[in-house]
This record gives sequence, C-alpha cells and structure tokens, in this order.
Amino acid sequence: MDGSTYNEEKVLGIIHNVTQALMAAFPNTSIYPSFGNHDPYPTNQMPIDNEHYYSSILNASLWNLLLPEGSKKTFLEGKRM
Repeated sequence: MDGSTYNEEKVLGIIHNVTQALMAAFPNTSIYPSFGNHDPYPTNQMPIDNEHYYSSILNASLWNLLLPEGSKKTFLEGKRM
C-alpha cells in the first residue's frame, strides 16, 4: 500500500475484512488472530500500556468475537510475550 494512503482507518478496515472473510469461509474452525509490528499504523509504533489503542483494534478487527476472555485481557493490556 502506498505510504501516502496508508492510515489507521484503512489498516483496521483491512483486518476487519480479512477476519470477516475467514469467519464466513471457515465457520466451524478456530481462527487465531495475530498482530505483528507491521500491522498497525504507523508501522513499528505499537504503544505499551495503552488499553484504548488495543481496544479499538480488538473491536474493529472482530477479534473480540474470536478470542477467549483471558486472551482479550492480555491483548488489551498490550503485553509482550
């Protein structure tokens, strides 16, 4: 994606669309989301300890429908493994 058109809204929209497509194509299959350093916008700028940031990703991506409660809590806390 061109850097001039790359923004947080588009990134979350893409993740949402991919998640929605996977859920529709594989309705009876466990889907495990992953989030790397190049997934957010801006790249390599994932904050630590910013629950609002991770909450918006969790909900916009539909991952809140895929993850168990314990995993959601870890995601929201922004902990590194």
